[in-house]
Amino acid sequence: MARQDRRDTLRRRRAFRPPRPRYLIVCEGTKTEPGYFREMRNLERSLIELELSPGGAPKTLVERAAAMKKDAAARAKREKDENLKYDRVWCVFDVDERPFVPEAKQQARANGIEVAVSNPCFELWALLHFCDHRKHIERGTLLE
Repeated sequence: MARQDRRDTLRRRRAFRPPRPRYLIVCEGTKTEPGYFREMRNLERSLIELELSPGGAPKTLVERAAAMKKDAAARAKREKDENLKYDRVWCVFDVDERPFVPEAKQQARANGIEVAVSNPCFELWALLHFCDHRKHIERGTLLE
C-alpha cells in the first residue's frame, strides 16, 4: 500500500498557471508608440506583438490588424493551439489631419478590434502620462 502512495505523489502536477495574454498592437508611429509599448511589454511581462505602419491612414491600420487577427485565428485552428490567437487586438492612431477616422472606427468595431485614438497626437498623451504638464505646447514641439 505504501508503494502505491509513493507513485501517486511522484506524478506530475497539472498545469495551474494560465498562459500569458497575447496582444497585437498596430500603430502608425515609428518612435514614440513602439517605445512606449515595448516598455509596457517589459514591465507587464505580457506577449505584445507590435506591427508598425509608418504614415498609414487609420483605415489602413484597421485593415492590417483585421487581416493579422484572421491569420492568427486560422493558424490556431490549423495547428490546434488556441494560444496562437490574439486575446486582444488594438489599433493606435492620431486623429489630427487623418482621413476616414469614423470609417476606421466602424470597421474596427465590426472586426472586434479595439481603437486607441490620441488627439492631437500620441506624444502629448505620453508627455501627460509621465509628467505634470499644465501649460500650452505646440504639436510640432512634441514631435521633435
